[in-house]
Amino acid sequence: MPATMRFAWNSIPFITSINIILLFREDASPKEREGLALPCQVPQSLILTFVPKLHIYHPEMPKELPEKELTFLDHLEELRKRIIKALIAVFVFAIGAYFFSDYLVNIVSEPLQDVGVYFKAPAEAFMVRLKISIFAGAVVAVPVLFYQIWMFIGPGLFKSEIKIVIPVVLSSTIFFLIGGGFCFFYVIPLAIRFLLGFATENMQPMIMIGDYISFAGMMVLAFGLVFELPVASFILGRMGVINHKMLGKGRRYAVIGILILGSVLTPPDVISQVLLAGPLYLLYEISILVVRFTGKKADDRWKMDDESV
Repeated sequence: MPATMRFAWNSIPFITSINIILLFREDASPKEREGLALPCQVPQSLILTFVPKLHIYHPEMPKELPEKELTFLDHLEELRKRIIKALIAVFVFAIGAYFFSDYLVNIVSEPLQDVGVYFKAPAEAFMVRLKISIFAGAVVAVPVLFYQIWMFIGPGLFKSEIKIVIPVVLSSTIFFLIGGGFCFFYVIPLAIRFLLGFATENMQPMIMIGDYISFAGMMVLAFGLVFELPVASFILGRMGVINHKMLGKGRRYAVIGILILGSVLTPPDVISQVLLAGPLYLLYEISILVVRFTGKKADDRWKMDDESV
């Protein structure tokens, strides 16, 4: 099962659990509670143990509970909405990409045209089309995904910071596409050529198309996310979490972390690891410059917080 499908499948119980918690709010309508209320024999102490300090509805709960703001539940409700919208966006774009799945398979498997690709199960050809459609849907839906992330953290931002949502979303999308494109057009062909060079007369490659699509798709997604480092540094710098001096002093640790990340996210060959670690270190240096020139507002933000205290 593709990684995106596993994520969508694993999100179902998570979203369902959030739904159940939200339906036990005191302001939930009787129709919403119908069929979902907890059984009356559940002890009140057990409920309070698992859901402490929440104003929830239950027949055994005392009605004179003090009124409290449901900030935790509000965040859960917002998270649920954002996850659902993100999954819908991926699903819609994946449906559109399925109609071009043959073309996408031919493009992705082009580095293997000399050796060919195969499938070993009757349903694997269909699953490959489905898998590549989901990967393509996730890539096309990247602007929507980043926008949903920003809308989730939006309530914790100042008005001046909310104004930069659209530029940050566009920048995130551009950096993701640059990273994914760099991986697809440069890293994967080089890695395939290097790895296939170990073949001998008695050891010839027979690559399964399903395994190759998973390999290429995960590589593209990993490079796209790694190239978000300058955007993430910009956000953390504006929030006052990091500054350029902190990043400058942490270069030696950053190099170690980059090498470890390169070995984890790429196949076990030197070419792929170097091709990821090199650009990632360059992005780290760019991040230092970004934080240096945009960190002034982060300092002002902390001054405002100090004055309010």
